[in-house]
This record gives sequence, structure tokens and C-alpha cells, in this order.
Amino acid sequence: MKRTVEELLQLSGNVYIYVPKKEVQKQFLVDAEREGFSFGNGVVPTQSVSHDLYRIYPDKSMCYVMGPGYMGFLAWKVGCVVDRHYINYEKYMNGEGEYDDFREANPYASTILV
Repeated sequence: MKRTVEELLQLSGNVYIYVPKKEVQKQFLVDAEREGFSFGNGVVPTQSVSHDLYRIYPDKSMCYVMGPGYMGFLAWKVGCVVDRHYINYEKYMNGEGEYDDFREANPYASTILV
């Protein structure tokens, strides 16, 4: 059975989609659009510029992750007030088990993302 983007919304906390390769980025945007996701301004995924890190929301909206949010993805020791899931979309769609780079909430870390 093929995995879907929508299934990832069942995870607790914030869900981020990491798509490091251009062909995977394109596939993610096609899949997200087919499942009813769109950017907050109403733009459909395939009409947007591709990026390598997105956040998806329960209402099926999505956004690019840049600036402090992107730095939080790169830095393991950055804390957050909620759990975070960084999904490697290529591994996820290939059926691999190690696709979720889960980071538990840690509001007591020296650096915090809100």
C-alpha cells in the first residue's frame, strides 16, 4: 500500500517534510496537491517554487520553512515547546522504516523554537 502525505498528519506535534533532491521535491508537490494540500495563500503546490523543507498542518495547508525554523532543523540541540517530526520524504515514499527524524519537545533547552 502506498503511503500518503495525509497519513503524516496523524503524528503528534509539528510535521516537517524534508525533500533534498529535485525529483523528490517535484513528487512531493504532486502528491500533496493530489491529496488536497495548498499553501496558506491558496497557491497549489505544483504552482510554487520548490524548496527542500516544508511544514504541513492539519487543515492541509503547508508552508516553506526558512530562517530560524530551518536552523532548528539543522541543529540537534535546539529545543522546542512541541514534538517535531522531520520526515525524509524519499525514504517515506520508498517504504523505509527510518524516515522520521523525531525530536521530542524540550522547553528547557538553552535555545528554543516556538
